[in-house]
Amino acid sequence: MPSLPNSLDLIQKNEKERYGVGMKYLKTYRLYLLVFACVIMFASTRSYGREATIDTELPDDIVVILDVSGSMKKTDTDRLCFESIELLLNLCEDDDRIGVVAFDEDIVYQSRLVKGSDKEAIREIRQQLSQVEYQGDTDNGLGLKAGVSMLTAQDHTYRNQTVIFISDGKTDLPDGRNGRTVEDSYADMESAKNIAVAQGISIHTIGLCTSDSDIADELTAMSAATKGTSNICSGPLQMMNKVADIAMQYKPEGQNGQNTVKPGNSLQTQEISIPADNTVYIIFEASKPILDFKVISRQEQIQVYETRHSRIVRCSNTSREQLSICYRCEEGGNAIIQSSFIQEEQEQPQEVEVPKSSTPEEKPVIQETQQPQEQMVEKSSNPYLIPAIAILVMVTAGISAGIIYAFNRKPRQEKKLPVLKGYLHACFIDLKSKNDIPDMEWNLKDYPEAGVSLRELFQSSGIEEDLPQLDQICLYPDEEGEGLLLVHCTEGGVFVNDRTVSSNVPARVRYGETIYIAFPENASEFSLRYFEKKEAR
Repeated sequence: MPSLPNSLDLIQKNEKERYGVGMKYLKTYRLYLLVFACVIMFASTRSYGREATIDTELPDDIVVILDVSGSMKKTDTDRLCFESIELLLNLCEDDDRIGVVAFDEDIVYQSRLVKGSDKEAIREIRQQLSQVEYQGDTDNGLGLKAGVSMLTAQDHTYRNQTVIFISDGKTDLPDGRNGRTVEDSYADMESAKNIAVAQGISIHTIGLCTSDSDIADELTAMSAATKGTSNICSGPLQMMNKVADIAMQYKPEGQNGQNTVKPGNSLQTQEISIPADNTVYIIFEASKPILDFKVISRQEQIQVYETRHSRIVRCSNTSREQLSICYRCEEGGNAIIQSSFIQEEQEQPQEVEVPKSSTPEEKPVIQETQQPQEQMVEKSSNPYLIPAIAILVMVTAGISAGIIYAFNRKPRQEKKLPVLKGYLHACFIDLKSKNDIPDMEWNLKDYPEAGVSLRELFQSSGIEEDLPQLDQICLYPDEEGEGLLLVHCTEGGVFVNDRTVSSNVPARVRYGETIYIAFPENASEFSLRYFEKKEAR
């Protein structure tokens, strides 16, 4: 088991402090904002096209364009590209719309643009994609044109519009099938790109498992003019992660943390600190199939959406605490854990009560009022004057805001994290190996303040007893008093005095209490007595 992080922010209450603002400075700042608003209004009255911008308050239109040519069969052997689309479907909110185009030298499959709330249509997309196979040549221009046309054919007022284009190679039409040439494909690509610029559509491109400079140049040409991103990935796992990154850009706050782990065939644990009053997304993506996945948390509103190689954990109305995920995968490969914290509004939309977890088809429905329609930003027909004025006003307003913040900031008092305290005395009652192990005692102050597993305690004393589930029993500091929190994910019996401790449910251990652990299948038993001070023996 990997060691627990040393800097866990365990169950700490998030204390928010406000900063006072002098009325004199506030009036000046409001004046700058008024001038800036007038500039934007003037610019919008003389517009000729929309700028590709992200407004996280608006619903999203996303079209995924996937290359399903024959070369992808070797590049994406586990069909993770199709799972990346599943991931997007699971991240899609009810007011968002999503569509899919699959192409080789022809359009193999094209959905309509459907709302996230239309569960039947989403189910139809999943079913159709499951029948698509990798084969044929590559006509990137044809695929891009079809995807952009899906967006332009719909009412796009006050919506973010995005294309995610995934391919493993440049345009390749050696046989000239369908009467098309490489030149025709490039012409369609240029036309679709110009239409995207005019309508404010962002094109994000992902080159899968290639270092070919030609394909990199081709993808960059698609995205550069539309203020999208161009990404070259070393494999399907990185591709899935990029798809998740792009999707989270359109949510308030977006991505906050990410790390790569190497999972194995045994259950492993990763702890994540979550702030209060947020909607939290934890995205777990693995290059090998996921065999087991559990969430340990005190949160009540938790949903888990799954595919063969990914999990999405969504927590609503969070309190400040530590969330743990336990996972195991097939041997080999890597996994990426990404966390995103989305700040919730003060006035929350009405929510329908939902179960803690659901399947992709059972995603909870969140009812929201229509978003304001005054958020669209457009270009002025004057290419120099208005942008120059806008930049000047924004810079001035930014400097003023910085000065106000600096003069009125109050020092923030940091709250100390809870730490491990006390002593544990271990008594080995019965061991399958029949080894005679003397009683052991550990001073918990010597171990990481964030928490420690029993495996780490045993190993620190040189005990190598064959108890495979020790790394699934962990002790954490209890911030509410002088004690411990016990969490386990085992199949055996775990008790605190005469209280049974259920799997994945934190249990409080106070001074003077005894933890009793039994593994029936191994005929092994031992107890741990918890003391405040070292006892004379």
